[in-house]
Amino acid sequence: MLYDIPCGIHYLVQCTRRWMKRCTAFVVLTTFVSLLCWALHSHMGNRGVMKVDPGVNPVRAVHEAKHHEAFSLKPRRKTGDEDISPAHRKPSVDNYHTVPFQLTQNVGSKDTVLKLSPNVNNIRILHQKQVPIANNNGTAPMKLITNGKKGDNDSISVKVLLLAYFRTGSTFTAELLQQTEGAFYTFEPLHALYSYYTRKSLAPTLMNGTKWNRILEGYQIPYARHLLDSLLHCHISRIDKISVVAYSKKSIILSKFRSCNQKYKTSPKDFNNVCVRDLQEDCQRAPIRVIKTIRTPMRLVRELLEADPSLKVIHLLRDPRAHTRSWMQHDGEGGKPRDKIEAICNRIRADLETRYELQKLYPGAFNEIIYEALARQPMAVLKKVYSWLEVPIQQKVINWLINSTHSQKDGTFVETFRKNSAVTAYSWTKNVKFSHVNLVNTYCRDIIAHGQFPPLNTEQELREFKGIVSRFSESSLL
Repeated sequence: MLYDIPCGIHYLVQCTRRWMKRCTAFVVLTTFVSLLCWALHSHMGNRGVMKVDPGVNPVRAVHEAKHHEAFSLKPRRKTGDEDISPAHRKPSVDNYHTVPFQLTQNVGSKDTVLKLSPNVNNIRILHQKQVPIANNNGTAPMKLITNGKKGDNDSISVKVLLLAYFRTGSTFTAELLQQTEGAFYTFEPLHALYSYYTRKSLAPTLMNGTKWNRILEGYQIPYARHLLDSLLHCHISRIDKISVVAYSKKSIILSKFRSCNQKYKTSPKDFNNVCVRDLQEDCQRAPIRVIKTIRTPMRLVRELLEADPSLKVIHLLRDPRAHTRSWMQHDGEGGKPRDKIEAICNRIRADLETRYELQKLYPGAFNEIIYEALARQPMAVLKKVYSWLEVPIQQKVINWLINSTHSQKDGTFVETFRKNSAVTAYSWTKNVKFSHVNLVNTYCRDIIAHGQFPPLNTEQELREFKGIVSRFSESSLL
């Protein structure tokens, strides 16, 4: 019994020693982790880390926070050589998201005043370069640019995909690019895929005689990718005839192909030897190849860029309130307006989120154009776009632009010439009801934030904005 007492004491001493060693190690480890966290916090704090609530898409949250100033009713604070008005701010890589519109306060009045500053820096371009303007005869030589797959004369062609939406000014923008001498332009090549092949569950027959699988609803992407890639790289024989001929009247070069098709309609051999051959040669010689499409999701662009990183993508956007109103007017009033507006903005939102990811992988591949900026200052936008493409501006392009934005009369809703393109861009404000504006504000608020359009949150702001638009006819566009 007496022997057990010192053994117990000895055991307690040993346990106490082991416990103290472990506590010491724990204290040292905790201190080290605390110091490391403090250092990281200090470093990241200087970089402006933003807290994002759980459940919020981080990409969208960061982007909305970046453009939150566009909604402020307070004037911007001057810092250094930065001016309150974004129109005076110099474009740079760090600040290429600038505001075409800004709600500010009239300092001498209690009332909020809407001010619309003309600004074209809301076209997102990562490179600012001077572009030579051609002589009056428009014969400036094209630069040789090595940018693509070998074997199809890609070294002299700039490949452009104009991704837009219905009623956003895409036809006008594409027509502008087509004015470059020798441009190879394809208007809506996916129209037949969705409205003909899918609707009837048919299998496209390519010009080389190969038959594609039947196109079923929900399975259009593989053929859409094949068709766009073939057009961009001049593989004409791998394209079906219907997709090319459907809207060939919109294209100068494809109009010749349409006539050739009519001439050799009964002679497939001559059609391949003459029509397909000539179209392929025209495509390969073209200084710029342009595809205009409103049926291509941005997720498909990912696959096109993986195949050819030299592809240039123009993402054309318009104020959602104008976009949705114009769409609903020409598409009929059937269905609930709320459902249509939500569907339109959901698609744009998905495309923007995909584009944010792709811009990190392919810097310089994307150029976002706001239609309102193009309508108000077309010449400035023209210079920036051609600078980004590294293509000289020909006098023919300038003449077409002047005639199209200062025409003697307005064309129909499918034509591109206007007496005053700025008035046309904002014509939706004349008869729009605030109920429509408020509905779009509800479902498309982040899209409005992205484009930095005027918020128009009240009927008073809408009336004041209409007053600004009414004075556009008195101002010069160029």
